[in-house]
Amino acid sequence: MTSSTSSASPLLLAVESSTWTLSLCLSRGVDLIAEEILYDSRNHTELLLPRIDQLLALAGLPLSSIELYAIGLGPGSFTGLRIGLSTLKALAWSQDRPLVGVNSMDALALDPPLRSGWLAVAQDARKKEVYGAIYRVDGFSASRLGPCLVQAPTTLCQTIAARVDDDQPLVLIGSGAQLYRSTFVERFGATAVPPEGHHGHQVRAQQIARLAFERWARGATMELAAIEPEYVRPSEAELGRKNRTTT
Repeated sequence: MTSSTSSASPLLLAVESSTWTLSLCLSRGVDLIAEEILYDSRNHTELLLPRIDQLLALAGLPLSSIELYAIGLGPGSFTGLRIGLSTLKALAWSQDRPLVGVNSMDALALDPPLRSGWLAVAQDARKKEVYGAIYRVDGFSASRLGPCLVQAPTTLCQTIAARVDDDQPLVLIGSGAQLYRSTFVERFGATAVPPEGHHGHQVRAQQIARLAFERWARGATMELAAIEPEYVRPSEAELGRKNRTTT
């Protein structure tokens, strides 16, 4: 757990729960106050609220002082996304505060490991697939090209190759980039995927907070009921209903 202080505002609580790593932070605007990252956490339900209480206690702040909530909407673990979103919706509703949801892959792309070229985010989607998104990097900003997709790693390689210019550098980050490193390295070269443990592979709550604050400052807020996870892939229940209607 890390902490620092700042005098900016508003006070923001952010949660990222789209993977097995549970991350939460407090910030004032984009300035980090306190952060906790729980690696390989398999039980977000039991951990999230106690860890929020612990984070607030570390900062010496009551829950009522939170002015803005932020949540990563995925794509990612269906269970993790539901837990994170339902928890923050309940807190935002009970405290009469706004909640901003942001795409977790866009948040990860906030800190591209290159300053010009192409960035591909590949997050593990299980079932031998990845959630993929392609970004154009210019300076310190990354702009997504098209929607997030769920594809086999080899298919994502084809998608990337069809969209990017060969004369510009390409870097792939994310849990899927690590898991299927050999596939991506074989297609794009040894330098395309940063080594395991590189900070760019893990989306963190402080990135969610930064992106959410930017959107809040532009007035891009939504009603609580309208904020939904970005699953990309249909759930098992949805697939079951679809199969029943076609048989």
